[in-house]
Amino acid sequence: PENVIGFHFFNPAPVQNFVELIFTQFSSSDVTNKALAIGRHLDKYVAQVADEPGFIVNKLLLVYLNHAVQILDSGIATKQDIDAAMRDLAQYPMGPLELVDLIGIDTCVEILNTIYQESGNDLHKPAAGLILLLSKGNKGRKSGSGFYDYATHHLPPTSENENIKVAIFTELETAYLGNAVAMEASGYASKADIDNGMKLGCGLPKGPFERIDLIGLESLRERQAALAASTGNPQFAPLSM
Repeated sequence: PENVIGFHFFNPAPVQNFVELIFTQFSSSDVTNKALAIGRHLDKYVAQVADEPGFIVNKLLLVYLNHAVQILDSGIATKQDIDAAMRDLAQYPMGPLELVDLIGIDTCVEILNTIYQESGNDLHKPAAGLILLLSKGNKGRKSGSGFYDYATHHLPPTSENENIKVAIFTELETAYLGNAVAMEASGYASKADIDNGMKLGCGLPKGPFERIDLIGLESLRERQAALAASTGNPQFAPLSM
């Protein structure tokens, strides 16, 4: 057991510059340090974290993606509204439903199930929309169909519904930033590792704590309180200070 560590590269490994080095309570410091040296020799940013479902990036990313599908399931917005909101207002390279299709719906469900089994948090349970598509054999791009049909050229989703786009962006970003704050507060990962993970691993324009620096922590806490009140879900509330 002392010779076992996890080394999680991101796809495609030669291009992506973020690596998660996963250690257990048994991993020897010698093995961990050798792996760290290898990662740095490859010019990767290496984040050292304990063995928990999802690690840094997948936990934050998949919970965010699941949240987007939960919003779609609620019927308050279309898939185009949701994807356009995060493309246009967050400047993300892809909308969340597009990204689910790219990763693979089956892969997303598997990761979410692992996170949910560990956390018991209903927000982490795979959304009904994911399960429905998967039951039909729709796994995303690799099967030709997911939230979108890839039989023809897929164009970036657009939406002219500015009000709903603002509402979707605010909800998704608020929950995501809150999750990042909770992860750092738990001692699992540093702000720098979280920011670099989401930028280098996911291609986001800013890390969550860089974003919080822009909007202000108190503003985020106000947004979290408002989201908890509007959804009736106390899990969205800010951490107690």
